[in-house]
Amino acid sequence: MKFLFSIISFAAICYGGYYFWQNHPDFRSAASDFVSRQVKTSDVQTLEIRYSAEQLMEKHKTSLLKNKKYAFLEPQLKLHPYLLLEVKYSRNNKTTSEGLILWSLLNGEMVLDTLSWEMTHGYEDCLNAKVSKAEFLILNALARSGGVMDKKSLISMLKTNSSTLMNLIRSCVRKKLIVETLQTYRLHFEHPKLTQHPATNVEQWLVTKTTKQDITAPKKYSSYQIKQLAENAFGQDFAIRKMTEVFLPVYTIAVQNPDSSIYTTYFNAVSGSQMSENLSFEVEEQHNSVIEDIKSILN
Repeated sequence: MKFLFSIISFAAICYGGYYFWQNHPDFRSAASDFVSRQVKTSDVQTLEIRYSAEQLMEKHKTSLLKNKKYAFLEPQLKLHPYLLLEVKYSRNNKTTSEGLILWSLLNGEMVLDTLSWEMTHGYEDCLNAKVSKAEFLILNALARSGGVMDKKSLISMLKTNSSTLMNLIRSCVRKKLIVETLQTYRLHFEHPKLTQHPATNVEQWLVTKTTKQDITAPKKYSSYQIKQLAENAFGQDFAIRKMTEVFLPVYTIAVQNPDSSIYTTYFNAVSGSQMSENLSFEVEEQHNSVIEDIKSILN
């Protein structure tokens, strides 16, 4: 009897573990990331570097070094994770287009052009709010109209009844995605940029390189989260054929100030543009928290 109870308990634990693993893709992705980061070196696909650290330091020397008392420290290379999606979608009612989307696994935004590194603005909030396909109908309608519409125009554009529309609007308001003012609705992002054209203008080659795991930045969002977001955002004709994790080379360029303090900047090695200063620190803190959670479960 005791043996039978042990067998049943073991089976229940196995089933529970399997169910949890299958129904929590975010944890699955974090666990996979944790395991892969224990490997010291690996082959990864990166966008081809167009600018060296020395070129960027020389270009921005005047703004970064105020006088001779300031000095550059040794630049460091970091690889930021992105998701490359091969997709197809309806451009209009008559034609189908195919293309690539490059989506950041750090800030949750889509790259529109790899030359300028122009990005969308608003998808990260949608990602965190878990926006549904129906709610995206509202957000996309507002985006097509410059970010602001009245109730009557929304009903006309979406060809839906007032009751259904109001339920969706209330949901978007609760999620802090739109703001209602006197029967007028606007997107609740500063300078919103939600694209109606789900493709990135990719001008760079992918190269494979062997790299140390400690130079790859930890992911803030999983591939599964980005996949769900894209499928909800771009309509029923949107389809993902293939997903590949790739990396963007980013230089950490530090300046030592006269008082011995250090000012750190980040530069995109593909576009040459300066990047957000806070992003790497935020992701590192979140990654350390996830790692501690996984370790506690394993122990």
